[in-house]
Amino acid sequence: MDGDKLKVGDKIVEFGQVYRVFKIIDGVVYYKPYYANKENKSLVFSIPRQNLNQTKIRRPLEKGKIKKIIRGLSRKTEINGELDTEDAKESLKLNSARQTAQILKQLWYEKCNEDKNFTKSKKDVFELAINRFVEEVAFVSRTTVDGAKDKITKALNKTL
Repeated sequence: MDGDKLKVGDKIVEFGQVYRVFKIIDGVVYYKPYYANKENKSLVFSIPRQNLNQTKIRRPLEKGKIKKIIRGLSRKTEINGELDTEDAKESLKLNSARQTAQILKQLWYEKCNEDKNFTKSKKDVFELAINRFVEEVAFVSRTTVDGAKDKITKALNKTL
């Protein structure tokens, strides 16, 4: 991400969470959660502007790209094998909405398939993945977090 183009009021995405830049002073960017709740409402983050390109912080995807990813969630595809939870956790750290959606789709298939063993660790990774995706979908779609979660779940249900 090019930190020189970042300005107060911009939204950024880090680990699937949407943040709002509220201050830039002496080359340091300050940001806080866009979707504040009782657990995170007082959190404030900062990073030197020149270090932004060394992080996974990015701007939110465009509406068309989010729609395409959601459509991909609803498409029936052949899913082979089971997902390795450790690999999935590592992929989620990349802050890629597309990879997060692929993990969600794989885990949804395993969750709904009685032949598959949907363990506690897979359930935890599924929750992590949906939480890493839902805020960006909500922000880009201009809906609530719950509305975005419903949209994602409806798309996943179409694959069954």
